[in-house]
Amino acid sequence: MTIFFTVWILLVTTTATTVFGQASSADDIRIFILPSPTLNGKVVNALGETGVLTCKGDVPNPDLMEDMKWYYPDQKEIKDSEDPRITLVPTDEGLSVHISSFRDSDAGFYRCTATYAKTTKLEANVSLASYVPITFDSAPKDQYATKGEDYKIECVVKSDPEPRVTWYKDHKRVSNSDRYVVHPDGLLVRNVSESDEGVYKCGVTVIVMGHSKEQFISLQVQEKPRVISLVTEMEGVEGESVSMKCIGEGKPKPQVEWLHQGQSLYGIPRHTVDKYEGSLLIENLLVEDKGNYVCRLNNSAGTAEGTVLLSVISKPVIQQFLNTTVPVDNTSAILICRASGNPPPDILFHKESQPYPFTLGVQERDNRIFQEQKRIDGEITEGSLKIKHVMKSDDGLYNCIASNGRSRTERMGHITVEFVPTFEHTPMKEAWMWGSKAVNLTCFAESIPNATFTWFLEVGGNSLPIKLGENEPYRVYGLESLSSLLVSPGRERLGLYTCVATNKLGVASHSILLREATTPGRIQQVITGPITATTVSFKIAGPVTDGGLPVNYYIVHYKSERDTWDSENYVRKTWPIEEDIITIEGLEPLRSYSFRFAAINEAGNGEFSEKIETTMKRAAPEVPSIITESSGGYAFTPYSDQIEIKWSHPLDNGEKIDKFEISYIPVRNSTRWEIDGEKTDIHVLPPHLSYLLSNLQPNTYYRVDVRAHNSIGWGNPSHIIIKTAGLHGYSGGGLVKAAPTDAKLDIPLIVTAAIVILLVVLLLIDFVCCRVSRRGMFYAISMRFCNKKTQSARTTNSKGATNGEKQPIPDLEALDRFHNPSDLEDLPSNHAVSQPLITDTKSNGNGTSPTPANTFV
Repeated sequence: MTIFFTVWILLVTTTATTVFGQASSADDIRIFILPSPTLNGKVVNALGETGVLTCKGDVPNPDLMEDMKWYYPDQKEIKDSEDPRITLVPTDEGLSVHISSFRDSDAGFYRCTATYAKTTKLEANVSLASYVPITFDSAPKDQYATKGEDYKIECVVKSDPEPRVTWYKDHKRVSNSDRYVVHPDGLLVRNVSESDEGVYKCGVTVIVMGHSKEQFISLQVQEKPRVISLVTEMEGVEGESVSMKCIGEGKPKPQVEWLHQGQSLYGIPRHTVDKYEGSLLIENLLVEDKGNYVCRLNNSAGTAEGTVLLSVISKPVIQQFLNTTVPVDNTSAILICRASGNPPPDILFHKESQPYPFTLGVQERDNRIFQEQKRIDGEITEGSLKIKHVMKSDDGLYNCIASNGRSRTERMGHITVEFVPTFEHTPMKEAWMWGSKAVNLTCFAESIPNATFTWFLEVGGNSLPIKLGENEPYRVYGLESLSSLLVSPGRERLGLYTCVATNKLGVASHSILLREATTPGRIQQVITGPITATTVSFKIAGPVTDGGLPVNYYIVHYKSERDTWDSENYVRKTWPIEEDIITIEGLEPLRSYSFRFAAINEAGNGEFSEKIETTMKRAAPEVPSIITESSGGYAFTPYSDQIEIKWSHPLDNGEKIDKFEISYIPVRNSTRWEIDGEKTDIHVLPPHLSYLLSNLQPNTYYRVDVRAHNSIGWGNPSHIIIKTAGLHGYSGGGLVKAAPTDAKLDIPLIVTAAIVILLVVLLLIDFVCCRVSRRGMFYAISMRFCNKKTQSARTTNSKGATNGEKQPIPDLEALDRFHNPSDLEDLPSNHAVSQPLITDTKSNGNGTSPTPANTFV
């Protein structure tokens, strides 16, 4: 027994107590705690986080480990049910204690015990300490500095052990300098400028812990607002609107607030504030709206203010403006107008019919008129307008104008000038009665006040008042200054009527002679003018008498020889009196007509003249109208060698048209059209009214004439100038349609042009050699020519001139005389109408080489 106890003591004493988590034994039987100490022999755990201590055995047979326990620093055993933050968690190799939401009070020495093989007691201790992890207590990612001021970029870091803070801007380290100072709680930037704007990095390191953390901070540089545009004094009118605008700048853009008497005007009735545009609109101004208005600019960098002084003008009020009535001549008229306002208004008068208002004092344009004004009781102005020796022209509307600055009030008044009636503007002095037509006698009496009217008829030298009634032949109609007497028809009512107008100032009268009117007299003379196959003209000498009424029209009746006047199968035509020569058209050739003429007034047709008998003549056909389209004075064909000419069928003037003649000749235009080739005539038989001119020259002007022929002879021609297109190529021996003017030049044409240019250059070189060194082709030819000069001269003298020069083309009238080309004269370039062309042959322009004309059937 003693020996067993001794052995047990020996075993116990050989068990080493583990210090700082290490247990030692001779047989390496021990327990240890994880994690291992890291800081000054301690295990550290971050405050607020979960700490885990694990007790494990280092024994030969882990299955023999048992009764493992943990103890608080106060040596009290840790059990699961005591503190919900602290729990025991068995593991495969030991026992862990979990401490959640670690606190400073949880720090201290923790002990783990265990039994191995039921006999060996094992123990291990660990010192558990707390530390504060890197925390950015105040380091906003977006920070704002004000330009021109100092600003500390805030980066407040919490950590235990003490951290080390390093600053960077745009990936470059920031050190202490004149502008930057590193503080424990941030980076101080002195006199901030726009260049300081950017991204900063606040880097934090705890060296002893081997921990680091960083915060990126965006620094934006702001600018305090300032007012850059504000009208400081404004004037508004009572009852109207006024607008103010405050323009400011800053970064960010400031918003605008308007205040009046310390109160914000946003949302106040009659006030509209635009905080972005900076405007203030006050509607329906009141006098109490006057005063100072504050424009306040706000942004995150600060505020700025400006002040506007608003004055409100009280709109003038016209209190009195009375009309006045005065008689004409030696009296005076006075208009008085009183108006009030703040400030007191000025008063002017303006006559409605005049372009300008009156001025103060005597008027330069009329010294009878005087205007003045005066102040009454401070705020009332009295204006007066005085007119001496009043005339009728002074009657009318007068405007009283009261104005004080931008405000103006007007009111109309009237000066009534009374005068006796006058018939100055009554034009009727005589009237006419005829047939069963009633007559209106009208008089117009100007007067103020309006006159009353009475009508009289002179009978036997006495003026008797007109009797009015249902059974009387008179009716009176009137309106204010106008009176009309309706007289029923009857010769007994002819005579002198008097219209009498009366008002309180006097009486005036006006006489109208009522006479009987008749139809016009007989036409004095009708002179027959030119007669064609279908037309005849007459010249009219008016009637001897107009019957008392103006002649308005002439009338003609005419019929053919086979009709009678009684059958009324005749034509009636009228025309205004202003036309004393008339032409009657649409008659038939070779037919006889009878004409009679009369004058017409309001009373009716006058007596017809003696009948005039006329027989229409037979004549050559009328001029056919060419209907080929033309522009710019001539017709253009898109073809280089042809154009179709069309014309209308003219009147034949009594004889059937048996053929048409088309003549064409080349012309050129310098200042006038001139002949430039042979003339060709072509005959076309009816009913054909068109012909295709072919074999024309490209890019050439032609004059084309068309005329008709009957048994009487040739009629006058119509004319047109045509132009063919330029030649672009041939197809099968025939001309093709000309290419557009903008078509590209083809290669053969370019080669031809180059050859021509080369030949010209060679000829110039040869000519220079001839002149300078007497060599070359030109020199050889000239020497040969000199040798034959005498013989050539004799030959020339013996032959005479056989070919005439081309003559200038005549004008369009002269071109008609193609049978005698020597008589041709110059032709204007824009001439369009001419006399007949009479030829059926081809000519070369000088009267030679005749050829038969072509005939188209």
